[in-house]
Amino acid sequence: MTSMKYRLTQVMLGLGTVLGMGCANVEGFYENEVLAEVEQAETFDPNGMFRCPVDTSDVNYGREMVITALDVVNDPCRTGWNAAVCAKPSHVSKWTFGHLMQQVATADVNVSTLILKWLESFEEAQNVNAQTFIPRNSIRSTIIGPWRQAGKKPGSALPCSANGKVDSDPCDLDLTIAPFRLLAIVNRTDLRVPGYGGGAGEARFVFGFTKMDGTPLDGTVILEYALPTTLSAVQWANRFQALRAQSDPQKYNEALADLTDLFTRANANPSGPNGSALSQVRTAEKAFDSMQVFEMREQRLQCRPNTICSQTGKLLLPSTLALTPRNNLDSSPTLTSYMNNNMTAIVNGTHIVPTTMLATFSRPIDPAVNPFGVWMADAPLNSVPYPDTEGDVRRLFGFSTCNGCHSQAETKTNNFHISPRAANTPSTLSPFLSGAVTVVEPLEGETVQYNERDRRTCEYKWLYTGHTTLITTNAGRSH
Repeated sequence: MTSMKYRLTQVMLGLGTVLGMGCANVEGFYENEVLAEVEQAETFDPNGMFRCPVDTSDVNYGREMVITALDVVNDPCRTGWNAAVCAKPSHVSKWTFGHLMQQVATADVNVSTLILKWLESFEEAQNVNAQTFIPRNSIRSTIIGPWRQAGKKPGSALPCSANGKVDSDPCDLDLTIAPFRLLAIVNRTDLRVPGYGGGAGEARFVFGFTKMDGTPLDGTVILEYALPTTLSAVQWANRFQALRAQSDPQKYNEALADLTDLFTRANANPSGPNGSALSQVRTAEKAFDSMQVFEMREQRLQCRPNTICSQTGKLLLPSTLALTPRNNLDSSPTLTSYMNNNMTAIVNGTHIVPTTMLATFSRPIDPAVNPFGVWMADAPLNSVPYPDTEGDVRRLFGFSTCNGCHSQAETKTNNFHISPRAANTPSTLSPFLSGAVTVVEPLEGETVQYNERDRRTCEYKWLYTGHTTLITTNAGRSH
């Protein structure tokens, strides 16, 4: 550790005390069981060795946490629509994008309308939070048009035309040919904080966009579900932990399907929008822009702008991105003032970016504006609350943003943490999700090592062994 990091570790907290972190975060355990390391995604002792209060060697990361195995994501029963290949016909299509959207749709919102309005939002210059979206017009020729033309819902009287808009030309899509490929099923019980994940954490389905012939596109969509509090956080973790006992692939998939159905099924959260446990949808793509500019967006179930709708009549429409400012605030007096006035909260990971600063879409920072490619103030920051921590404040702030968390500079990530894949090839995880990565904070040259895989594993094992108090906190976490 550098001298700066040693100075940061003087902020010592008793065992069980929680410090807030952003995009990914961890504190390390010293031999005397004292929490230290005011750092994100770092669970290391003073000698640089990983530390966790429980033994995590029995956790199967690829079967309990970030599940990308082909025998799961290519399961012919659950990722297809042919009941004949299912031992339990009730499990048919359970892990397809179309089926999951069916569970979000209601009597007030047709599933095809739900999907098409979501897709059409990418090609519309909508105004959200006083910002106008830049249309991603290639989504029409790449996804919307080909899908509408490829077929209609069997038995439907509504034909599908390529250029039709759902409000003027409604169309019943054939969900069995939806252009999405399952990439991963992800356990995020580490997100078990009130207001994020509903207090029990989250679980996620990650899909890749494809052409109608199955060719993968540079785009992913994540369906992020708040785990219903009908089970406690410990019970949810124990359900994921029980998967490792299933050595037979078919029995494993059956157990996983029973588990995922608890949070994906219709009315899984009766008090939520549309009765769904779906918290938000996040997209990351460059496939729908003619210049192939990478962009991230977030959508939530809500009423159309300037309208009133019922609790069961909500659509997936654009929202703001958590903790991520507009790109034009990089290297600005506004950002500098915010960092100076919120330095303690940024270091502790409890900062909240004001709504007036929040972005509605996130893109890489222009190197012409910021040669580091990440968030920067336009003037030196105050040396408060700790001496010589300017680089850490900048790093921790940037790390909590969408474009920072998905950047080479901050996390050694090339856009996608879980990459799009061909039909018979498992997804590649980013180095950040795969193990230890080392980055250099550009402002002051501090070397920092992250290990998000071990952080999540530690938090998950700590939970399912009955410890409900967080080791690491996720207050304000954007991912």
